[in-house]
Amino acid sequence: METKAEKRSRLLRFGLPAVPAALFFLLPLLIRAPLFCLNDDLQLRDILSGNLGGSPDLHAVYMRAPLSFLLSLLYRILPSVPWFGGFLCLCMAGCFYFLFCSAAVRFLPAERKAPEGGEGKAAFLPLTAGVLFAGALCFLFLLPVLIMPHYTLVAACCGATGLWLLLRKKEDESRSLDIPAFVLLILCDQIRSQVFLMLLPFAAAVVLLRLCFDGAEKEEKRLFLKKLVVSAVLWLVLLCVHKCAYLSYPWAEYLRLNDARTKLYDYSGVWESDAAKEYYEKNGMRTETTLPLYLNYDLLPDGDARTERLSALALYREESRNPQGLQKVKNVLYELRVRTLSPDRGEIVYAWPYLFTALAGLVFFALKKRWIPFLALLGGLCLHFGLYAYLLWNGRAPERVTVSLYLIGTVYAAGLLLREHAGRLGTVLAGAAATALFAASFFSGSMEDYDRQITVNQTDDVLYSYMAEHADTLFLLETYATVDRTTPVLREDGSGNVLLMGGWQYGSPLQEETFGRFGYTEREELFAPGGANIVFREGVGLKPSELEAFLEERRPEGGRLKLLERLEAQDATFLIYGME
Repeated sequence: METKAEKRSRLLRFGLPAVPAALFFLLPLLIRAPLFCLNDDLQLRDILSGNLGGSPDLHAVYMRAPLSFLLSLLYRILPSVPWFGGFLCLCMAGCFYFLFCSAAVRFLPAERKAPEGGEGKAAFLPLTAGVLFAGALCFLFLLPVLIMPHYTLVAACCGATGLWLLLRKKEDESRSLDIPAFVLLILCDQIRSQVFLMLLPFAAAVVLLRLCFDGAEKEEKRLFLKKLVVSAVLWLVLLCVHKCAYLSYPWAEYLRLNDARTKLYDYSGVWESDAAKEYYEKNGMRTETTLPLYLNYDLLPDGDARTERLSALALYREESRNPQGLQKVKNVLYELRVRTLSPDRGEIVYAWPYLFTALAGLVFFALKKRWIPFLALLGGLCLHFGLYAYLLWNGRAPERVTVSLYLIGTVYAAGLLLREHAGRLGTVLAGAAATALFAASFFSGSMEDYDRQITVNQTDDVLYSYMAEHADTLFLLETYATVDRTTPVLREDGSGNVLLMGGWQYGSPLQEETFGRFGYTEREELFAPGGANIVFREGVGLKPSELEAFLEERRPEGGRLKLLERLEAQDATFLIYGME
């Protein structure tokens, strides 16, 4: 039976961390209302809430089906509640709590007793280092994600926190945190599986350390292995459920189309050079009228933009932008060096603290001759930059992905240092690394990004207010017209009468269902007389004359564009056309 002292200690270790976690979580929310970071988050929300397709749906594409099903079910029960945004905020609250909880559980004794000699000071220093690291990680990575959440970064925060909880020693008395760690890792996969794949090698290294080099008792290793196996089985079951959700023909065909679109736009690119035009012409594209649509991502008007065509176009890569062999290796290494070390690049805010933390750990392990953690940290450093180089090699390294990678790498390095540090030298190095993380947080620029997003939203909301007032009309939005718009995280909006003419929702069965809700049975009817209204942003993206030229070539007997409304906003002019 648990004694009163043990109960008080448990309350202290698991209750006290809620105080700093609540401060980190609630104070920013009282000052600023969180905004979604990118329009991808809005599209996920629209799928889950039913704004796209007419009813809540689990096919969120970039999130796993089990999690999407749960969120869509909640939307069916209480559609007015912002479940998706609330879920992202709840994930961040859990990350704040478990970061601080890990420090408390590691370094506060399981049974409170009076310290003898220097034991109090010896316990206080590691606890301080742990709290400093947790606070530094919150300031540099988690707070910006809380203020402007993006599902990719939220997944990285969940996965990195799970990794942080696993990085413990046998004497930390924190076995109770293994289960939350595995839950957070599975949650990372459910939110964004690509982030989980980046995290997986680091997690495997930690598991190897725990099983082979921790010096733990056989019973403790057996218990940890049991938790690991159960978690792996659960992950496989959830993965199978996700795969089954996309087995039907429309969704399987859409995934093929979306993969082809991704290869074309995210890796190969669409080009205007003479060589590119010649290649496109050979593959059935009339470049004079059709290429402007593809250059601006507006695939919806082109009925021929199917999997086979997009796959064929993706095979072309501009030679000047896609060098091969040794030159490509040199380009990747140069880009890696610039992104990591150049003061002009935003990623330096994350790169230098990570390198400092890793260097502090390597120095400490070398001086103390702890070669196992030294090799583990050195391997993590190589793995980090190897993954980064792989992303650059494939031509796809957006900031949200690289920041996620820096978060994972920093947590891995800091966790190893905190796990093994001892004595005055270890405390000094751990404190210096935490201080570097704190200092970097003041240069992240997250507040400037937030203010800039507010201005963008104020401009674009003029258009969205107009479209909401005409809820019975279907609006086709030129892809770049409001590409930077987001909305408050904890507010549900959207009338379900807006479709993008491009993007990753193109060709989705939910897009077809939206056509049907407004009485269109075929895509061609959208651009026929009496069809949908089409929205352009003056001076940005596809021009009305370019779309009209395409439609005239394809459908000489069809409708023409007629200007219906001209909306003047703070920094933009929106043009709304109808078909006549």
